[in-house]
Amino acid sequence: MFKIHNLFDKFHLLVSDDQLPIQSTEAMDEFLEAQHYQDLLQQHPEQTLEYNYQRNALWNYLSAASRGYPDAQYQLALCYLNGQLGLNQDLIQAKKWLQLAASNGHLPAQDLLDSQFQQTYFS
Repeated sequence: MFKIHNLFDKFHLLVSDDQLPIQSTEAMDEFLEAQHYQDLLQQHPEQTLEYNYQRNALWNYLSAASRGYPDAQYQLALCYLNGQLGLNQDLIQAKKWLQLAASNGHLPAQDLLDSQFQQTYFS
């Protein structure tokens, strides 16, 4: 888990939180690649490649989210919310990515922010 956080922190330093790039086809490709690795994790949880699958999924979600892809922003928020893909639960980061996804028109992110969950965890 330490290596994933270290890799994530290094990438995160390259991305400005204030201005995230707009969506692109590359971002969509990265999002689909991340989903592929996450599917591999679910299909083969006993594999010794679990760390690689987590790292690759997380990296691709982060890259696509940083390019402004709302589905990736939402998935990254869920990873923080639930402590998935080697990340520890972090409600501050979860809220940040949910707000970005919601501001980019992602309806499930908007619903999650407006739900009882918002009052419970983010108040």
